[in-house]
Amino acid sequence: MTVYFEPPNDRNLGRLPAYIVSAVDLNSSEVQALLAEEIQNAGGDSVVKKHREANGTNVVDVISPSLGFSLFKDQLNLHRQSEPAKLNANNEAWKKLVSVEPSFATEVASFKTLVGDNFDWLEVDWATLGRAIGSAVGEVMRSAPYNVKKGEARDFSISFDLMQDLRDKQPDLGGQLSAAKAYEVIRNHGARHNSATEASLLRAGTSPSTPVFLHASTVRLNPAAGLSYRYVQKYPYGGGGAGGATPPERMLETLAKILKDFELGTADFYDVLMYLHGVSANFAHRTNQLEHRIGMHPMAWMFNRFMNRGVDHLCLQDYVSSQPQDSRYPVYAVFHILASHGLIVLGTCPVP
Repeated sequence: MTVYFEPPNDRNLGRLPAYIVSAVDLNSSEVQALLAEEIQNAGGDSVVKKHREANGTNVVDVISPSLGFSLFKDQLNLHRQSEPAKLNANNEAWKKLVSVEPSFATEVASFKTLVGDNFDWLEVDWATLGRAIGSAVGEVMRSAPYNVKKGEARDFSISFDLMQDLRDKQPDLGGQLSAAKAYEVIRNHGARHNSATEASLLRAGTSPSTPVFLHASTVRLNPAAGLSYRYVQKYPYGGGGAGGATPPERMLETLAKILKDFELGTADFYDVLMYLHGVSANFAHRTNQLEHRIGMHPMAWMFNRFMNRGVDHLCLQDYVSSQPQDSRYPVYAVFHILASHGLIVLGTCPVP
């Protein structure tokens, strides 16, 4: 058995629940003091780079996926086990679009014909999702109690506004519009926000994470993007959407609600799946350097190991030690935001 400590040892904690002492109280004075020091020291040598003392014990900080995320991963793997299982899961995903938003029915049928039977809703683009969530975290970090103003991160909200502009120009959330009209909307949006062209809007290929699809002279929004918008507005169906003041806060709150409801059995696998796709599909704008670091570094490290490598526990010190000192963001704050929104669990593990 190998657990964290100095390189070159393998510091992947793997499946070792017995090593978790307890979940961290995010509101404790100890955590708040650690968070404040990390924010103050952002861009320097991280205060969580080495093991630290907690209640007289030397510990490392452990990151685990929330129970909802763990259950989702198990279900995702189950649906991928055979071709019949994959086919059934994809059919259920198409049905979810219409069950949440009945006005999608005609367009979904047309869209399904357009993309073909090989369109795979089970293929989650963890890299794009990570960048979207990381971008949202970058914006939340600007507000209390974090108050990190470096970089003026706004990519998530700009993306959300762009997709809303496109939705406003078509008859319903699952509809289509002319390529000329779409490009006009994109140009006007860029001028209004003084932003660069949304280079990733027309991402290559056709996947559940792609914001829009070009087809001849028309542009179609990925229906998952519209579904995501509906979840934020009225999940669980009929009212009570997320109450956050900004697009990233509403997205993170909605994702937390869906994952918790999935854990409790009041939301299904397809609620989680389609909302994750919707978050990716609504993220079209990527320019901010701070957000790139947050979205690409810790998110890629975390999601790749949790979702692709079967890892259940990760050591925060392992991640921090691998990063250059000039990352320019408070690492502990990133994972504190994720934990406070129910996406991960922060815990501690005694140093072996």
